[in-house]
Amino acid sequence: ATGISICSDDVLFNAVLEACCRFKDSQRLRELIQAYDESTMRPSQHVYAALIRACGLLEEPQRCHDLWREMVHDRSLLPNPRHLQCMLDALVRNLLVDEAVKLMREWKTVLTYDSVLYSTIIKGLVNAGRAQEALDMWQEMRV
Repeated sequence: ATGISICSDDVLFNAVLEACCRFKDSQRLRELIQAYDESTMRPSQHVYAALIRACGLLEEPQRCHDLWREMVHDRSLLPNPRHLQCMLDALVRNLLVDEAVKLMREWKTVLTYDSVLYSTIIKGLVNAGRAQEALDMWQEMRV
């Protein structure tokens, strides 16, 4: 043990969280989320994206919603496309495609969308067997 609290530094916590997400290390992700829950950490904006991504991978969509609400409503932090991407991916991953589409629509006038955001929704629609809606979304992306 190094005696360093993983939640004592935003950059350290974010780096470890992102690494565990990249390697889909569920056990360590759960430990990190538990450490976060037990800490007094007030995450910076970039840490919210990693937390949402981690909770999505852990199949905890309600926790993703809670983090989004905390970031956007409680702390009045404006999400960027990375935050939205993590949230959309978490929803799609957890078969909540309609919620993902709704969220994307809500932020369309605020954020600049790219093909990654659209492709996340398209992937979710295709996986849900909603081919026509996926094609419609693809057409919307091309405009």
